[in-house]
Amino acid sequence: MPRFPRAVLYLPARLEGTPGALRLVGPGLPEGLALGMSARFARYARRILGQERVFVAYPRTDREGALVRLDLASAHDRPPEGFAPGEGEAVGRVVLARKRLLVLEVARRPPARPFRLTLLRREDPLPWPERGGGLAARLRLAGGRLVSTRVEPVELRAPGDEARVLAPRLPFREPAPEPEPLPELPPLEKGRYMGLVGEGPYYIVVRPQLADRWAQIEARLDLLPPGHRVLRYPDGTVAVEFPEREPLRVLYKSLFG
Repeated sequence: MPRFPRAVLYLPARLEGTPGALRLVGPGLPEGLALGMSARFARYARRILGQERVFVAYPRTDREGALVRLDLASAHDRPPEGFAPGEGEAVGRVVLARKRLLVLEVARRPPARPFRLTLLRREDPLPWPERGGGLAARLRLAGGRLVSTRVEPVELRAPGDEARVLAPRLPFREPAPEPEPLPELPPLEKGRYMGLVGEGPYYIVVRPQLADRWAQIEARLDLLPPGHRVLRYPDGTVAVEFPEREPLRVLYKSLFG
């Protein structure tokens, strides 16, 4: 079934303040939250100041998923069927999908210019949406951030032009396996930037200061028996690991004496 872009929350809260400086107070809402509303709703808001309502609100987030703005559309006694107070939904095109972060491109009222909404992903197991596909995400507000609790792929259509597909329905893919943590390398002798170290397993270590030497080692790795592995570290250090010392010693000596 095709869906249309949207992002909406159903928030139990109350409006406080004066007509020119209203603030929304409710569970999980951060202080200093920017509010927007139409002139018509602003007139209605004056009549419900201090009263508990479920507000229909269109959210905006920063890049970390923190809620920074709500545009208030209406207020009711309860959320619509299928939603609990504090829940909502975002439907849009997947821009980024990481283990704990999801970014959707959505629009409040298409064909208005789309914007990006960042959601935290805390529930397991986490399906892995394909970038560029349409996605519907059930939301809840927690600690001032939007959290995705359930997602499903959808075909995204343009409102008013349902024949136009904004994003296809793409199946979830298997997440990329988590890389194994890099082992802590034994230290080199003081003042040295390359050497053979370790007590099992053993390593030829090349620091970034001697990066040109790594090309020489890499060209001769085929001389090592099966079972060696190359380790690359964020600071530019490269190392060859092997469970036995002698093959590494022979390789190192043949290159550097």
